[in-house]
Amino acid sequence: MRLSITSLALCGLLIGCSSSSWRTTDFSLDECVRRAKLAMRDADFTERLHVVGDASGQGVSGRHGSYWAEIGCSSERRTVNVAVTGPDPELTERYKGSITKRF
Repeated sequence: MRLSITSLALCGLLIGCSSSSWRTTDFSLDECVRRAKLAMRDADFTERLHVVGDASGQGVSGRHGSYWAEIGCSSERRTVNVAVTGPDPELTERYKGSITKRF
């Protein structure tokens, strides 16, 4: 079963707009990270693309212009978290949707 919860934070000139969602997954940690890297590349978040974490969870993050995205994979909770931050709320949501649909 996949569950998705979405929240849109307040937008401000200094902090920008943030949109995040999470869903449960049956993917192994390695498969989740592999898909996360592909999702970031497909959505063109390739600037400063890197993976961080340990055996219980890993995150993939990258930039696309003035937008920042992060995908967190947790092996303990079996979840995928996607967060995107940027100046335009509609584009922020669109980028998040583009990344999230890969899971």
